[in-house]
Amino acid sequence: MKQIADIFEITPSYNVIALSGTDLIMKSGYQVDKFILVNEARPDQKTSVSDAGTLYNFEIALAIDKLSQDYIEKYNNNRPVILVLYRENTSDRLIIGTIDNPARVTIEHSVDYDILIIKFSSKTTVL
Repeated sequence: MKQIADIFEITPSYNVIALSGTDLIMKSGYQVDKFILVNEARPDQKTSVSDAGTLYNFEIALAIDKLSQDYIEKYNNNRPVILVLYRENTSDRLIIGTIDNPARVTIEHSVDYDILIIKFSSKTTVL
């Protein structure tokens, strides 16, 4: 699968009032956090089928420069988030998560950078 983003925006889902197309409408006083990826982001989406129907399980690892302690506290511990992925100089944006069904984020640490692991499950395909 081709790389889908080199920049992403992320925010806790409880800071979002609404989604309007590919734009997030934020609560007063809140904004998204914007990060530039340090390497390629390639998503993985698997499908599972049961009596309840089809479920799409999306996962992506986003490597970024080392996070400050404030960001680690904000996004660690399986936080509910909404993620916006895009490539620089394009208008195509991919939103992962909703207010009612947010994505979940965990953080892994390496020597040179941190990795945000984003997981999201939905009855509709993400890609």
